[in-house]
Order: sequence, then C-alpha cells, then structure tokens
Amino acid sequence: MSIFGYLLTTTALMTVLVFFSAAEEIEVAETPTIVLATSDWEPYYAEKLASGGVVTEIVRTAFQRMGYKLEVKWLPWARAINTAKAGYYDGVLGAWYTEDREQFFNYSKPFLKNDIVFFKLKGEPITYTSLLDLKSYRVGVTRNSGPHELLKRELNESLDIVVKADLNIKKLMAKRIDFFVDESLGVQYMINTQFPEWRGAIEALEPPLQVNNLHIMISKRVDNNQKIINDFNEGLQLIYLDGTFENLLKENGFNE
Repeated sequence: MSIFGYLLTTTALMTVLVFFSAAEEIEVAETPTIVLATSDWEPYYAEKLASGGVVTEIVRTAFQRMGYKLEVKWLPWARAINTAKAGYYDGVLGAWYTEDREQFFNYSKPFLKNDIVFFKLKGEPITYTSLLDLKSYRVGVTRNSGPHELLKRELNESLDIVVKADLNIKKLMAKRIDFFVDESLGVQYMINTQFPEWRGAIEALEPPLQVNNLHIMISKRVDNNQKIINDFNEGLQLIYLDGTFENLLKENGFNE
C-alpha cells in the first residue's frame, strides 16, 4: 500500500472513531438523570430491597419510557423532604399530598393507595369518632411524614415525634405512647420482619384516618419542574396501557 493510501485509510478510520465517540457523548448528554430523595419505607421502597422496591421500579420504568434515568438518594425522611424542597435534589420518591408541601413541590398523578390508620395495643379500650376524642392521648408520628402533617394542627400538643417509623412500634410496646399513626401495610410489614415476637399484639383502630394516594414530587426550585412531572405522567400512562405496571406489582407481591 502506498503512503498516500495508508494515510487515506488511517484518516478514514480516525474519522469513523471520532464520529462514534461523539455519538456516544451525545447519547449520554441527551439522557437526563432525575435524582429523587427518599427514606426506607418497606415494603414499598427501601435501599435493601431488590431494585429499591416496587415504587422505585414503577418510577424508574415510567421515567425510562420518556428517556430519563433515575437515581435515588436514601436519607432520613425529614432530610429527604428538606433537601428536595431546597432544590438540592430534583424531588421526592413516594409522598402523599399535603397543602404545606404543595407550595414547594409539583405532584405527579397518583399510582398507589395507602390506608392511614391508628395502631394501639390489642385489647386497649380506645375508640374514636373524631380527632377531638384523641386529645388526651399520646400519639406517635414520624417527623415530617404524612400523618405528622395531617395531625399537627389539631393534635400538636399530643404528638410524640420520632425520626424513624419503627420507633413508634417500640414505644407502643413499652407503653410510652397510647397509639401511633402510620400506613397499614407498612406497619404490618415492619412487625412481620423486625418484630415477629409482637405479631398479634398490635391492632388497628377503625375507621382509617385517611386513604392517601402515593405520588412523586418535583421541587419547584428545579428547572423545567412541570415538564418533568408531565413526562413522568406520560411514562406512567404508557406502562399502565401495556401491562408493565400490573406486572411490576405482581412481581413484587402486590395486587393492583
């Protein structure tokens, strides 16, 4: 091969390599990453669960359909809310609607329902028809959680605030509180996995305090926050329509 031919071949090869390298850089640049903060809340989502749990899988898949990657930061709940509120992260993975949060976040369409109930020691003669009936009791809540936001106006003086939900179970069993408020399935999961010796010792009060929808929240301090929500909602609709959403629920042991 002549020197001219060699140089021509080498130049062509280098051009191809540069083209593919540039294409890879463009592909990476065009795949935005959404960073959502949250706290462990089994069985819905937790760092130790496979793929982060069913909620993480749903959110990740919906974003992927719209060309996004998802990164999750696992933090104490209050820090997750506050750092996302400030725009340090894009938003929060898994949250209930509250008026207080709406001024800082845009909400997605809901994708799961949660029953919020009071839990007491089995056999304790506690009943209620309204929150006013509970003012004389000590009520356990997790700081900055949905139940905390819900109860702090009417029962603020009665609230016993903890930083982790499982502490409420420990305090109830030690009779340091009269009851606590949390999501029904999550509490049963905690008892079964962390405190099996207390299975059957705790029961729910009827009726449920509230039935809540689960959303993601995107901070209003983040650029294009409404577009991110709109894209997520569109991705969510796509996985509803093609059966992926239902399959994710079944694979994780949930019914729709």
